[in-house]
Amino acid sequence: MSNSTTLANMRVRARRAADMDQTQFVTDNEVNDWVNASLSELHDIMVMSFEDYYEKELTINVIAGQDTYLLPLDFLKAQGVDANVGGITYSVPRYMASERNVYKSFPGTAFGGVLGMYYRIVGNELRFIPTPVATVATLRYIRQFQPLVTDTDLVDQVIPQGWEEYSVVDVAARMAIKEESDAGPFIQQKESLSSRIMAAAETRDAQEPYRVTDVTSNGWWG
Repeated sequence: MSNSTTLANMRVRARRAADMDQTQFVTDNEVNDWVNASLSELHDIMVMSFEDYYEKELTINVIAGQDTYLLPLDFLKAQGVDANVGGITYSVPRYMASERNVYKSFPGTAFGGVLGMYYRIVGNELRFIPTPVATVATLRYIRQFQPLVTDTDLVDQVIPQGWEEYSVVDVAARMAIKEESDAGPFIQQKESLSSRIMAAAETRDAQEPYRVTDVTSNGWWG
């Protein structure tokens, strides 16, 4: 079931929780800012618990001789890079900073076997070494939180219905703190919700446990 909660609904719920639905002591703009800050925090909790909630893919047409490519604007962190060569998809290994000069001098100019190409995330760029040949690569990455802007904007549809209560309680706590009221009950409720969400999020795919994988093979057979 998709989440039907809007920014306006989040604001109303937070005001009711903090008993501030009849006052503008905290303005709507302030509440909106806090809603987004709190939803961003919820995003991080979900990512740390189970990264695949926010996975995206970007196809990159690698140009022969060009080793640097800009990351997508919503990039948070990489999950891996694949390259298709001769109809076979290979996992491109990441190189460590201390290995940069060794791999720059790597004699291989084509994929296959140990691929002969490596990647690294540096700043807002994806870099390959040695200078690549032309191919098609796929960057698998975790996307950033996308803030709500208008009142009709829906919370991220990846968030299960009910988990947005974490942000409602958090915003209510912020409102109580500004009013110099007791935010303790809200903070306790937030901690309880956080523990519940982390426990539920990490078992999203509960069919079987994670297993040891062979990190020495980059081919489709690995």
